[in-house]
Amino acid sequence: MDSEKAIMKTLNVALVGAGTIGRMHARHLWRAIDGARLHGVADVFADGAKACAEQNGGVRWTTDYNELLADPAVDAVVVASATDTHPDIVEAAAKAGKAIFSEKPIAKSIADGERALGAVERAGVPFQIGFQRRFDPNFARIKQAIVSGEIGKPHIAHLISRDPGPPHVGPVGLGGGIWFDMAIHDLDMARWLMDDEAVEIYTQAGVMIAPGLEKFGEVDVAVMVLRFANGGVVTIDNHTDSAYGYDQRAEVIGSKGAISIDNTYPNNAVLSNAAGLHHSVPLPYFLDRYQAVYRDEIQVFVNCLLQNTPMQVGVKDARASLALAVAAKQSHEEKRPIKLG
Repeated sequence: MDSEKAIMKTLNVALVGAGTIGRMHARHLWRAIDGARLHGVADVFADGAKACAEQNGGVRWTTDYNELLADPAVDAVVVASATDTHPDIVEAAAKAGKAIFSEKPIAKSIADGERALGAVERAGVPFQIGFQRRFDPNFARIKQAIVSGEIGKPHIAHLISRDPGPPHVGPVGLGGGIWFDMAIHDLDMARWLMDDEAVEIYTQAGVMIAPGLEKFGEVDVAVMVLRFANGGVVTIDNHTDSAYGYDQRAEVIGSKGAISIDNTYPNNAVLSNAAGLHHSVPLPYFLDRYQAVYRDEIQVFVNCLLQNTPMQVGVKDARASLALAVAAKQSHEEKRPIKLG
């Protein structure tokens, strides 16, 4: 592809899924992404699809995503539907020859993940998986410190990820629960920061917040320990009901030093008085914390398409993160460390 001509093109992007994440992607595609425009919206709920389309340029809408995949004007698809639907939609989009951005996870089982990713590989279509933290300036600064050698060889990393609301007590249903909707972000971040593949994972988890959750095979707190091929160790701390806001912190300790990042706050003011030092609690919601980063990852996806360059977070990352999430869950259920190939 001639890069100058490619950059002049504007991509038509179809959105599948008009829920919370989908509506955010729609707003960005309609207003904030250079080189792309929202072309259509699909959602199984007609009211949701129609409202999302009308709020973002009055584009076409449908309850059947196959109608958008069959549209020759569509260049790319953003998959932001319920977790259980990702494999089928990604597989169909690949067969239709569309470039694909899919929210994580690619699936909740290895078999479904391989079905979808295999279709992507056979079709040879560009594919990006939605791990937005890789595009966050704070996490990127840690990565830079590791790549540049500022802290030497990374030995230990600690990742803290705590959500501010209690989990729904009931079957996971179309969602992914703690393993596939939450921990998978940290598992991907562990791979990215250590720049290596894990060889073993051990999980301790349980139900501490929402009694009854265990009846549905779910947990609401979990700690994972990963050992990497290069000898590095990563701990991951997940909690689903942080009373003080959305908690996202990280630290990496290496042979020459350490680097850490703190939470993002509404303001940096510190009030000091006889009662102590006081400052704001972290931002309350993941969309508050990562709003700009979600936009940036779609911009990178579009740039890679227009410039015909490899995707920065692709099939390998989708496959590896799924394998780690499945292994983390298996370790909890079987109460033993799980070795990874």
